[in-house]
Amino acid sequence: MSLRLSSGARKGFTLIELLVVIAIIAILIGLLLPAVQKVREAAARAACSNNIKQLGLAAHNHEGVVSKLPVAVQWFDNSNHFDAARNFGPNWACLLLPYIEQGALYANNNVQNFFSSGGTDRSWQGVRGTRIKSLICPSDSNTGTPYNGNGGDNGVNGGWARGNYGINCGPRMIFDADGSGGRLGGPVGPNYSTAIVNIQDGSSNTILFGELRAGPSAGDRRGTWAMGFPGSSQVSGAAEIDCYHPNDTTANADDVQGGDNNAAQGMLCFTGGRNWQGQSRSRHTGGVNVCFADGSVRFVRDNITTATWYAALHASDGVVYTLD
Repeated sequence: MSLRLSSGARKGFTLIELLVVIAIIAILIGLLLPAVQKVREAAARAACSNNIKQLGLAAHNHEGVVSKLPVAVQWFDNSNHFDAARNFGPNWACLLLPYIEQGALYANNNVQNFFSSGGTDRSWQGVRGTRIKSLICPSDSNTGTPYNGNGGDNGVNGGWARGNYGINCGPRMIFDADGSGGRLGGPVGPNYSTAIVNIQDGSSNTILFGELRAGPSAGDRRGTWAMGFPGSSQVSGAAEIDCYHPNDTTANADDVQGGDNNAAQGMLCFTGGRNWQGQSRSRHTGGVNVCFADGSVRFVRDNITTATWYAALHASDGVVYTLD
């Protein structure tokens, strides 16, 4: 006797069963997606931490060769270090190129000639369009759009590659009486630097590098690695007046010449003056990576008090503080 399948035997899922399975998969994806995003951000933050660590090592190697840290930016015309329309020269990142495996880029564009030529040799600006991976934080989605603004008086316009790290010029916007030096309270400034051993508050108590965010549009110079201005490649004036703590969303927290006052991205800025202030910013949740002058890297929370942030940025205020 042979067995025959009943004509009512099931050959697949019902519509209801299929919808239940789809709903379960959707729930699982909803539960897993935040975890995946957290893993990605953790990896990006770790890569960023390594980038800024390497900058600290590069600065130490620079000091080993020339006996001092790189200046924040070279200026031959000392009349206004904040005006991007004037004759500005190479910044700290340009000067560190030989120490971050970019020696050919440094040599091929005569970076060393700007100061010795009295500011007439602008060939250093040839480095501006090179995208350097170690200067970019993976979390910042704005770095793919170059800055297309001016390159100074008789300089080259447009095509400035982005970067996410700024040297610390300190919390105070103060210059020497004759306009030289450009000391803002940090370990370096325009035309000014010192040996690590001479940092009065100690290398382990003074921030040397902090994160920056790339401008939200092509016309915003923030986060431009070869351009030596607050917000572009300097953390400067970042704990005074209306610029209180990392990732500050206060109106006018940054002062950016021709900037994009973008509230949607939390990058509010004053655009009617010069480049006077640049706060440390990142796309990491809750804070920014910083590298101290001793080479150690810490994550500074957005809720740090202004007084503590000021003390960490100042190289010689003598204040003893503790990072949370």
